[in-house]
Amino acid sequence: MDAGLAIEQIACEYMHAIETEGEIKSAHEGYAVILEKLDGLKKIVWQKPKDRDIEQMRKEAAHAAAMALRFIVDVT
Repeated sequence: MDAGLAIEQIACEYMHAIETEGEIKSAHEGYAVILEKLDGLKKIVWQKPKDRDIEQMRKEAAHAAAMALRFIVDVT
C-alpha cells in the first residue's frame, strides 16, 4: 500500500469516528482510546506470521492512527 492510500484510509476512519463518537474530552480519554486501538493491532501482530490477516492488520493500524489524529486535534 502506498502512503497516499494509507492516509486516505486514516482520514476515512477519522471522519467516521468524529461522526459517531464526537470529540475526545480529555487526555486520559484520548490515551485510553488509542491504547484500545493498539490492543486490537497487537492481537494480530502477535499471531504467527502465517496466521496474520494483513488487511485486518492494516485496518487496525489505520484505526490507531486515526485515534492519534483525534488526540492531536481534540486534546488541548
